[in-house]
Amino acid sequence: MDVVLPLFQPGETWLREAVDSVRAQTHRDWSLFLIDDASDDRRTERMAGEY
Repeated sequence: MDVVLPLFQPGETWLREAVDSVRAQTHRDWSLFLIDDASDDRRTERMAGEY
């Protein structure tokens, strides 16, 4: 299963909750794609790198 999550300057709490929600699923064969639509800071990239 593929999960595509489009983003534009997401709040840190919201992004962590969204990623953690996917990771908590009982189905384990999944891929998560974070698609950042030109956010003007590096928070999304930094937070994604923590996973």
